[in-house]
Amino acid sequence: MEDNLEWTGERLVTDVEGVLGVAEHLHRYALACEFVKGKKVLDIASGEGYGSNILSKVANHVIGVDISDEAVKHANQKYASESKLTYKVGSASKIPLEDASVDVVTSFETLEHTTEHEEFLTEIKRVLVPGGLLIMSTPDTVPYKVREPINPYHVKELTTQEFQQLIQRYFTNSEFFSQRCLIGSFITSFKSQEASFKSYSGGYAEVKEGFGNDDTYGIAYFNLAFASDNSETLSGISRHTFFQHVPDMLNEFKGARGLMFELQETKKLADRLVEIENSKSYKLAQKLSKIFNFYK
Repeated sequence: MEDNLEWTGERLVTDVEGVLGVAEHLHRYALACEFVKGKKVLDIASGEGYGSNILSKVANHVIGVDISDEAVKHANQKYASESKLTYKVGSASKIPLEDASVDVVTSFETLEHTTEHEEFLTEIKRVLVPGGLLIMSTPDTVPYKVREPINPYHVKELTTQEFQQLIQRYFTNSEFFSQRCLIGSFITSFKSQEASFKSYSGGYAEVKEGFGNDDTYGIAYFNLAFASDNSETLSGISRHTFFQHVPDMLNEFKGARGLMFELQETKKLADRLVEIENSKSYKLAQKLSKIFNFYK
């Protein structure tokens, strides 16, 4: 079996690197890890399986459910552990779990792939224990349509208001957040960095708190001071500020999805050519061709 599933341009697989969407997906799972420690978790639409695997590093047990037989088979072979992690075939509107069987449900970029939103939320409430937690993400259709006007995999996207209303119909309490991918410079206070700001880093195998150990990015190379004998002068200084700067090179990389797909198809063709060249029939044909050319 190959190490990874085929990359279709929609379902993220672990041989895809260097595109902004990777950070978006890993950030969600990193944040979820803060809430699943010692819990039984359902990761619905688990796809390739890497996210459920990340959650299983801190959860008591994780069940990944996906509608794709191929994805579930792959995930079970690559990640599954009898004591910590299993994968099952099932749909969002008919989850193959018993009532009140999990403490937390994670659902990242799933909702837009089905028209059965009410059925999906009903099923989530059914499998959650009373007072259980749902952590869900979905695109805001207004800006997302500008970024990606046609996505054949999305069948029902929601506006921010529609998403809020859907969640609030099923849960008494809810908090909502926005997610954006940024590139730039971040300045944080010495005093309040731990108290009011968390960062995450890592890859498909593991996520962790902190900026990471990259030799260039995430390291605090510089210190910055604001000083005055008058305390009022310093009272208005923001504790955390971010300056966004997207290099021209990354602006030109907006077509990354199509480029990655094209590169993958090229690699498949190259691999097939190598396979043909190494085949017995090809080598025999080469010998016959030489003999034919000799007597020609």
